[in-house]
Amino acid sequence: MSFSKIPRIWRLLETAVGVFGRFPLASAVAVVGSVLATWLAHHQSDDQIGIRVAKLLSICFLAMPLLIAVRAPEINRTTTGFERIVATVVVAVLLAFYAIFTPAQSLDEMKYGTRLLGLLLAAHLLVAFIPFVKGDDGLKFWEYNKTLFYNAVSGAFYVISSGIGLMLAILALNKLFDMDIDDEIFLTVWAWLIGFVFTMYFLHHFPRQADIAEDSVTMPPPLLIFLKYVLVPLVILYFIILYAYSGKILFEYEWPRGWISKLILGFSSVGILAYLLSFPHHRSITVPSMGNREPLLAAYGRRYFPVLIPMAVVLLLALFRRIGEYGLTEPRFFVLALACWILSVSILMSLTRGKYLVLLPASLFVFVLGSVIGPFSAYQTSFRNQWNRLKNTLVEQGIYRDLSVYPASTPISNEAAMKISSGISYFFESNRGQFLLDQVASKESAMEDAYDLRKYLGISDVQSRAELGYVSIELDPTHPMSVEHYRLAHRFTLVDKGPGYVGVHEGNKLVFKDSDGRQLGSLPSAKIDSLLQSSFEKANHRQLPAEALSFSVSDSAMVIFESLGKNFDNQSMIYGHGFLLIK
Repeated sequence: MSFSKIPRIWRLLETAVGVFGRFPLASAVAVVGSVLATWLAHHQSDDQIGIRVAKLLSICFLAMPLLIAVRAPEINRTTTGFERIVATVVVAVLLAFYAIFTPAQSLDEMKYGTRLLGLLLAAHLLVAFIPFVKGDDGLKFWEYNKTLFYNAVSGAFYVISSGIGLMLAILALNKLFDMDIDDEIFLTVWAWLIGFVFTMYFLHHFPRQADIAEDSVTMPPPLLIFLKYVLVPLVILYFIILYAYSGKILFEYEWPRGWISKLILGFSSVGILAYLLSFPHHRSITVPSMGNREPLLAAYGRRYFPVLIPMAVVLLLALFRRIGEYGLTEPRFFVLALACWILSVSILMSLTRGKYLVLLPASLFVFVLGSVIGPFSAYQTSFRNQWNRLKNTLVEQGIYRDLSVYPASTPISNEAAMKISSGISYFFESNRGQFLLDQVASKESAMEDAYDLRKYLGISDVQSRAELGYVSIELDPTHPMSVEHYRLAHRFTLVDKGPGYVGVHEGNKLVFKDSDGRQLGSLPSAKIDSLLQSSFEKANHRQLPAEALSFSVSDSAMVIFESLGKNFDNQSMIYGHGFLLIK
């Protein structure tokens, strides 16, 4: 081994100086962020000083990609010093606005946490597309983002490997030499590895204009094999399943289940990733360095987005139904925004035949930014929707008038009480409870939380049902039932897929079959749903006599449920078990 090939200290210093020269502000932010993270590792983060340090660290997180975005346009065109100064001033103003309008003590609230994550995603998306806003050359755009992705992955690998090695070395010193090393040193090491070393590695390998050209487009052979034989076939398989289920929906005239939303979101995201990774094979031209195009990947690129449009429509239908039943909350807003983005880019990419690849990150940037800031953000829109729903229910019950809330003069129905209690939960869980307390007519009443408000309105007894959202029913053992006309009794479980007599969900029916798969009878799910819904309005858990839990499934068979249950919030299937009686 030649020692001349081992990196020398002067070479590392030369590299660091080069990074500081090309990205001076971003490099300085990396140092400041690592120092702040080190301070938090050794001090309490829940006192006032710690909270302010955490806020400064969040500003560093945002500043890093924004400052990189200032220099990113140099990839595709020559920029002037004046343009860079103006862009840097804009970044400074944006960070100042964030610092002013984000209370330090509220960083742990969901609103500010999700807003920070959204802004971070938007800032990274900006780095991905800003060099090509004045003209999208798809292949150069792809090669640029492939280089960024490769640099990030390889940098993460080096940092994680180094971190594990250093952790083991520190642990060995601590155990073998009884060096009383504080646990905080481990956090400090990771703070500098991630905050400084990874950043410097990424910035050092950040591409230059000469590095990105059409004839430099290359796809690593392992990636091509993974796309051709694993990722793209799996995406095609699951979309066949989704289309089959959509056909089932149309045939049976039933609303899509909530679980389909997760499946469509997941595989549409994976499908878009596969589209991006295989983009060079979608082009009508052949890049010399790419070799011949793969027919499967080329066909996938041409047809993926047109095929995705119907699935995006199914996703929106499922979301609109759930929002119509339970109202709009921040998580549902984010899912809805993502569904709207999927439908929008599917239509745009279909109309443009996938020519403008920059539309994907640029449009997602707009949707993400609009979801976390502004009057139509998730927080403002959800607030207005939940307040309108709650106010309408209060008006219907006659307890909201003259812009104030009054105690109920007549009993409130169970259904309305649960709607009101659910609305109250939303406001207090999102730290907006004071808004409701300010609506109370009696200013003399000392109310501090949701329980006090429910008690003031006379609906404190429905709190658990509104918040937990589930109901379970059991057979009352004190009420016997005659089964003298039946000769056989077999146990069943609705979710059981094993041998024997079972009850399974098939569309909008509960079907009961024997061990050979022959159908013995069926029961409309609506009957059980109606029973569970009426019970839900009275209590979370009830015992009912056998007559109330017995249903005829055919001329010669009847079921008696020992237990029934459902989670209304998650739109889960009915679960339960009991006996199947046969004459």
